Amino acid sequence: MVFIAKSSLIVSFLFPAMTIVAPVYAQMQHFTTSGEQLTPHVPERSRHAGSGGTWGGGVLVIPANTSYMYDLSDGHYDTINIYGNFSFDPSKNTKLTVNTINVYPGATFTITTKKPYTTEIIFSGKVDVNNDPMQMGLGLVAYGGTVNIEGSPVVNAFGKVNLKKGARSMGLAPWSANADFTGDELMFSDTQEGLDASFWAYSHPDPKFRQAMSQGWDLVTVTDVKNGVIYFDKPLAFDHDSYVADITRNIIFRSDVSNPDNDRGHVMMVDNTKVSIKNAEFKDLGRTDAMVPISTTTNPLGRYALHMHHLTQPFVLEGNVVTGTPYEKDINGTIERAIAGSPKWGIVNHGSNGIIKGNIVVGAAGSGIVGEDGTEKGTVEGNLVIGTGRGTGGGDDGRFVSGKGLDLGYGGFGYWFKGPYLKIDGNIAAGYFKEGGYGFFFHPEYAVDPYVNAHGLASFDGNIADGIFGDAGLIMFYSSAAHTVSDFTSINRNVNGNGLDIEYTKKLTLLNSTLTGAGTKIHKNKETGEIVI
Repeated sequence: MVFIAKSSLIVSFLFPAMTIVAPVYAQMQHFTTSGEQLTPHVPERSRHAGSGGTWGGGVLVIPANTSYMYDLSDGHYDTINIYGNFSFDPSKNTKLTVNTINVYPGATFTITTKKPYTTEIIFSGKVDVNNDPMQMGLGLVAYGGTVNIEGSPVVNAFGKVNLKKGARSMGLAPWSANADFTGDELMFSDTQEGLDASFWAYSHPDPKFRQAMSQGWDLVTVTDVKNGVIYFDKPLAFDHDSYVADITRNIIFRSDVSNPDNDRGHVMMVDNTKVSIKNAEFKDLGRTDAMVPISTTTNPLGRYALHMHHLTQPFVLEGNVVTGTPYEKDINGTIERAIAGSPKWGIVNHGSNGIIKGNIVVGAAGSGIVGEDGTEKGTVEGNLVIGTGRGTGGGDDGRFVSGKGLDLGYGGFGYWFKGPYLKIDGNIAAGYFKEGGYGFFFHPEYAVDPYVNAHGLASFDGNIADGIFGDAGLIMFYSSAAHTVSDFTSINRNVNGNGLDIEYTKKLTLLNSTLTGAGTKIHKNKETGEIVI
């Protein structure tokens, strides 16, 4: 651990076997600029150094006007409370196991590690519901200050391929000739034909049919790259006229899922925090569960994998990966095989303004990338969401009244939005989704913005939905405005799959778009107004 004083004098401290007592900080209340009250998780314990220079247990407090550079290969804390500056040594491999990291106004949290080095932060333990009733803890939570995370970029992180079952290699495309990704994981999206993704809980009477529903994706590890060829650790189990993504990054935030009793961590940026997060991996994160209704005690809102919550400063999320650990689960005698990405939402813009660009989300149960309350601004551009068949398969009307308009986007979408103000361009939804590639739900009741349904889309151009969608590639409900969708491609491989499902909507103009599927190209109800092609 390196201490950097205000005068910039650098001194290295080694603590082989001594105890250093830090100030004890009682649990505090944080009020956002919008008046929201959030209570950080701050256990009242001191910190101490373990033997051999490995830190262990307790609370580490970084006071204001001081800086610490973390340089340990295997450090452990209960909680780190940052009022000053906390960074990771970019010149070596570092690993930190912790329950909660709190970043407070005026503080900085910085990781700029580049290959060949890695930085890994593991959130381990359970949520302390007695001392943390809002369940804010277990994760990285910034209540202000600056969060700057930037790992090594992956050039052309995803692209389209056509490979046959049994393949153990592929050409370099879409990657550049000098790409360095030996040891990285590659995810291939599901492109099965003629299945019915709309069945809930694998309820089809034919077990073979149910089993096939969840097994069309592949995950392999790159073992070598030479002479323009990428080699895998195992053969592909399926044909893939689909998308492939490099889902490994050298900065990793993950939950400790080795112990089944542990809870999952989350990352949440709040209020006036300045946020720039690029080229990082968020694995097995998120606690809010799409499969059950929200509850302030058992299933609180807002504990997502990567969550921008009412930020007053513009944010940047670019080149990141949200993913999870593959799992198999017996459901009605059939093995469900999926990726345990976020149990509800992956990347979330909640009432904020920012850039979500070039990210990859795999296996989010409810929705991959989300605009939560309809007031969001900024861009959602050039992202890839890969579905692995999670979510309830239900539309948003199901919990709309009981959840007072808050419990939505749980059915299984690539992208889901409650408002029209975001520019949504050049994105891809690929794989298996129980509902749709893109979902818009503009119902004004309970809405933060009562005019949310009276404005047309800021931009929806060049987006692709290519997969197995239980309903449609694009779903839009409850808008009294006129919308334009341009250069949209919907390839719905689902049996009877729709291209568009437009209901209770005044007008949609579809320009230069392609809708492919076995079902209705455009489904609408009697309350739908004009659709212009």
